[in-house]
Amino acid sequence: MTSMENETKLRRTHFTIQLRRENNEESFHKARRQMINTRDKIEVENSAVISEMFSQNMMRLKQAENIQELMAALISTRSLMSATNDVGQVPVREFLASGLLDPVMALARGDPSFPERDREVTQVEALWIVSNLVLCPVEFYPKLLALGLLEMIDETLGSDDPNILKHSLWIISNLVVEDASIFAAFVKRETLARAVRAIGQFMDYFIIVKSAARMLSNVSRVRDFLPPELEKKFVSLAFEIIRKYKDLEIMSEALWTVNFFIDRQDDYNWRVEYVGSFNMESYLIEFLSSARTDINRPAVRILGFLSLAEAKISTKILTPTFFSLLPSLLNCESPSFLTDVLWIVTNLVLTDELSHNSLFDDIYLEPIMRIITRPYVQNQSESAVFALTSFIVFASKEDLKVLINDYGVIEVIFRQLNRPDVSKDYIEKCLSFLLSILRFENANGECGVKAHFLSSQIAMNIQSIGFENHDKIKELIDNISVELGSA
Repeated sequence: MTSMENETKLRRTHFTIQLRRENNEESFHKARRQMINTRDKIEVENSAVISEMFSQNMMRLKQAENIQELMAALISTRSLMSATNDVGQVPVREFLASGLLDPVMALARGDPSFPERDREVTQVEALWIVSNLVLCPVEFYPKLLALGLLEMIDETLGSDDPNILKHSLWIISNLVVEDASIFAAFVKRETLARAVRAIGQFMDYFIIVKSAARMLSNVSRVRDFLPPELEKKFVSLAFEIIRKYKDLEIMSEALWTVNFFIDRQDDYNWRVEYVGSFNMESYLIEFLSSARTDINRPAVRILGFLSLAEAKISTKILTPTFFSLLPSLLNCESPSFLTDVLWIVTNLVLTDELSHNSLFDDIYLEPIMRIITRPYVQNQSESAVFALTSFIVFASKEDLKVLINDYGVIEVIFRQLNRPDVSKDYIEKCLSFLLSILRFENANGECGVKAHFLSSQIAMNIQSIGFENHDKIKELIDNISVELGSA
């Protein structure tokens, strides 16, 4: 491997590091079915109205004399909470002050004084209420914890009722993004490991998988406390969900779970290898064409990391579907998505996996040059110049002449150096490109690089670039001057 290839690979490493039985869902008590209309979202605009509605529901809960009245009050309270929760209008203080939290928590753990069927249906509704309460400000968590919230979660994770398990997973999902200490307690109590085992037993139940996918994604977002073996189980479950279910919302959560797992700057190598062992590249490539950014974005990021891997993994990306999609992917409008597509192309070039004979086809060069010349978008523009630089490692003299003569690449790059809105990193990448083509010519013979520098007075003007006092930029400028002076 040449020093130029080594240097480019080192830059690439530095650059790339910086970047879910539905048939049981309605199997509730007759009283619950009688209240089916209360599932509709309640439109509330006035806080006084909300407060009055909650007061009425809390009074009904206190005065319930039989299971039917209790169920009606639970469902009405839960429906109101679910409807108002999105706008943060759940009157937590009033609910806690009412003294109803204790009996609701007892119901959520399964009241042993009730017959089994009544116990199950009241438990489901009470758990639903608790899942809304855990979205309250963390200042109220001590009260919930004192009433055995964590113990209740552990108990309900062992239920064989999918509706109970569903709400237990929702409570975990809501809690982990709110309080790091509770997250740590889940790990210490092995609650998350217990949840993974429970999910595995109910993979045929859509309502469980939907809750599970969200829990996996939320936990993975705040992953710092997760043991590696538990992280692996999360990824395994996520891929099983992707294979089994075509629901877009579920797939999105599962994809983000994998993305959060693999996107770790400190130890991504073993993570990339582990994700690659599932042979999911064909699924991920198909997701690239999705119109939903919550599908295509995590998919392209995962593929970006896989493209960094050894040939046994990275070559699996190079499918006919990938090549058929690539031209349209390079012409997409989303800056962040396009940045990741360029990242994949660059990584595959630098791992010597992408066909060198096709690198200089118009389907690659035209969109990359278009990205460089349009208004500056930091990561996208930097990725385009970096991709172009990586191509030079495997270019022929004829390829470089095409870049210089047909695309005017030297003049284009120099214009970038004189733009007032670009970053220091972008300046570095543009200078690195110019240095790479000068070194190429000095190593392989004349192909018009120096001639274009000199004839357009680029050599003279190169010293006028801003950031001259930055050590890396100064070094690049000095190296360009040295290469220009070489015979």
